[in-house]
Amino acid sequence: MAEDRRARLVGLLEGAAEAHHAYEVELGEADPRWPEWYAGWLLENGLSGLVKPLPDALSLTSTLVAADHAYKQQARDEPWPEFYADFILGKYREYE
Repeated sequence: MAEDRRARLVGLLEGAAEAHHAYEVELGEADPRWPEWYAGWLLENGLSGLVKPLPDALSLTSTLVAADHAYKQQARDEPWPEFYADFILGKYREYE
């Protein structure tokens, strides 16, 4: 069950990345507020079935910023959606 949740969350993050890329193309520049955008998108597109307790937008934004910082600090070869999924699931563990 946990592995299924992880795979679904990776897919959700990949979907967010595709949607955000389209948003940035429309914007015409990189989005410096990407964590807020991602948080809103994730909350509107299925995060509620994957983590518990469900964070509010501000908490999720903070979690995404922390995941990004940790990913960059550790210079991982792992694709970022997988790292972020593990990070998010590590923070919201009530399902386990």
